Amino acid sequence: TPSPQRKSKQKMAAEPFAWASDERLLLRVAPDAPLALRGAVTLRCIKGAAACHGHVLRHNQTVRAHATSPALVLRYERAGDEVLDDAPAWLTNAPVVVEVTAATNQQLAVTEAPDVANIVRFEGVAVAPVTHAATWRPLAEPEPWREAALRFASINSVMALGAQNAGKSTLCRYLANASTQKVALLDLDCGQPLSGPPGFVSLRLLDGPFLAETAADGNFERRIYLGATTPSDAPDAYVAA
Repeated sequence: TPSPQRKSKQKMAAEPFAWASDERLLLRVAPDAPLALRGAVTLRCIKGAAACHGHVLRHNQTVRAHATSPALVLRYERAGDEVLDDAPAWLTNAPVVVEVTAATNQQLAVTEAPDVANIVRFEGVAVAPVTHAATWRPLAEPEPWREAALRFASINSVMALGAQNAGKSTLCRYLANASTQKVALLDLDCGQPLSGPPGFVSLRLLDGPFLAETAADGNFERRIYLGATTPSDAPDAYVAA
């Protein structure tokens, strides 16, 4: 006979988190139950507030997002009391609800998401509980990153240094998304820039969340082509830039 604790876990795992109509997908975002998301989408929080890679999506706010691998993660931020129409009871009673629609004019191809347990698909978008989506490599948000975001709010500049594939670019995007101010992003990684082709160093101004590559493509203040993907191959041009 399963223990009461085991029964509780089984019940929680069986609770629905998604409801689809012809035009949109509604997601229930509960505390301690984040959702992994892949695809090119538009997100709108219609109840409460949710967090996505550092950015707090407040009631009725809309953002574009795009993720293949690693996957974006929707997290509970704050419960709301807004009333939902034309939705099942289990969803109207949810603390946070996010509306997902397929992004229009999204310039990035959607990569098909591998099947995982409890996956929900909707017009090229795939959503699953983070606990079941390890193969999608959902973006982690370590506690030190959250502490760094709080400190970033009260200082003027940050430099990210670290070994290759340590997560420098991901951290910079997280800090930019968490900021409530306009952020200037100086990208000195000419081999693996945050967006765009390699071989450039660039300066961009971000006046909104950086959840899709195309969200920053038109915000270059300056971009300099080096003709190399490592500073050692063009040291003079790199320093001059």
